[in-house]
Amino acid sequence: MKRKGKSLLALVIVASMTLLWGMTALAAGSASAGTQTKDEKTKKFGFTYKEVRYELGTDAEAAKKTLGESNGSREVNTCANGYINRAYTYGDGDSQDFEVYIEQDKNTGKDIIASITLLTANVATEEGLKVGDSAETVTKIYPTAVKGLGTYKVTEDKELLYIKMTGGKVAYISYTVTE
Repeated sequence: MKRKGKSLLALVIVASMTLLWGMTALAAGSASAGTQTKDEKTKKFGFTYKEVRYELGTDAEAAKKTLGESNGSREVNTCANGYINRAYTYGDGDSQDFEVYIEQDKNTGKDIIASITLLTANVATEEGLKVGDSAETVTKIYPTAVKGLGTYKVTEDKELLYIKMTGGKVAYISYTVTE
């Protein structure tokens, strides 16, 4: 009888924790509108910065709110509908550790995250790769990476993790959509 009571108590605790986790994830997802906490990681490529996960194709305005003030921005001219895209750089202090490229979604007309580029060793991919790492580290972390001329590419669904190499070291890392 005692054993049955303990099992029931354990089941109630697990069910409560699962329900609580689901409610927390739902609240975090709606509050961040396109961003996720590290624990809510999906299969898509994403970049986590200060415990918030940013994914390609998500709402740019929500991402800019959670990222805070950028350390700089630049215009990126395109031919598409005369729309001028913007790239924003972020990092601690004045550091320009990564860049978030924003473009207008063709279907909705809303600004979305089109790419994220890691520029310094102060930030890393969720798997741990950072600027300055060796080619051996790239293939250890991403064994399915396809080697090209000065690059490695990892594709998942319609997304690409592009790793630019210079002198045998990672020069920059970019998450981008392939179509």
